[in-house]
Amino acid sequence: MLNKIKKIYTNSPKQNLEAIFNRFKNQKNKTDKELFVWDRDLTRDIAVTPEKWKNKQGSNYLNVDFSDIEYYDEDILKDIEDSLTGNIENTNHRKSEMSYKDRAFLNGIIRKAKPTTIVEIGISAGGSTCVILNAIRDMENTKLYSLDYNTVWYRDVQLEVNKGRKSGFLVNQIVPNLVSKWELYTGGVPSKHLDKIPQDGVDICLIDTAHFNPGEHLNILEILPYLKKNAIVIFHDTVYHTRNNSKGSTNCVSINTLNGKRIILKSENTKGLANIGAIILNDNTENMVFPLFTNLSLPWAYKISDDDFIEMFKHFLKFYSQELVQIYIYYCFFYMNGGLHNKVKATRLAEHFADLRKE
Repeated sequence: MLNKIKKIYTNSPKQNLEAIFNRFKNQKNKTDKELFVWDRDLTRDIAVTPEKWKNKQGSNYLNVDFSDIEYYDEDILKDIEDSLTGNIENTNHRKSEMSYKDRAFLNGIIRKAKPTTIVEIGISAGGSTCVILNAIRDMENTKLYSLDYNTVWYRDVQLEVNKGRKSGFLVNQIVPNLVSKWELYTGGVPSKHLDKIPQDGVDICLIDTAHFNPGEHLNILEILPYLKKNAIVIFHDTVYHTRNNSKGSTNCVSINTLNGKRIILKSENTKGLANIGAIILNDNTENMVFPLFTNLSLPWAYKISDDDFIEMFKHFLKFYSQELVQIYIYYCFFYMNGGLHNKVKATRLAEHFADLRKE
């Protein structure tokens, strides 16, 4: 088998857009032999015991009025707003990658929902982390679990510099008094760290990672078995495809595949869509799962490593049916073997995977 591919999110479009797109573009001129190929050895000798989804206590969020939520307890956010404004020292990058209205929306949801367990997937420098921690500062039993693929801040990874800035480094600068309410796990896909989350489930999950396929389509499938009944899922950069890059529609598609009660930011200064959205999941999670897996068939903008493929493969085998996991396997093998640029071989390998699992 060929050597392992480098990284997943450290080399994903959000972090290194030009390099990734050029890599896919250059494949068009390569022969089948020159294209990267995943082979059968990748999935040999993997044994996983399926687990039933644990019955988790539901929330009362469907009965809560979240209208105009960006104004709710806005004064709490204003206590740290000055610290979140401006650029990170010696860079052109903002401390918070959210607008003020985005931050107010996030703050308001948390303040009104009064969750016990919050999970944040994708933290960058920690701007949104600071908003969340500040919002739960007076909630005695509430804790935030932050997950990021990168241990080093992704901007420094992109620039190939080492300035000692870790993912979430702003937390110790802006809200150091709240670190006791925070657990941070970095290095690898979310599946690698989800066993650290309390078994009674997640009340609120914020997802803000790659913005390009397969990105957040994988993230929501990873976290879904851990969400409480009627949990709140928040996606940021839901209109990334109209503000930054036309290929970055992942978050818009992902949130709109979920079923439930929408929480909408209406006061943003636009006649279009706000760049953040939330949904209170309805009771019938099973009806969402198949459409969420079908999102993996949408064209991929970057490749995942074989380590991360296996980590998610084992995770999905635990919680989803073999038929659903087969969808994940099929499109991983299809796109990791070149997709339409290597259509015949990619399709053949994807189709043969069912036979492979029987060997």
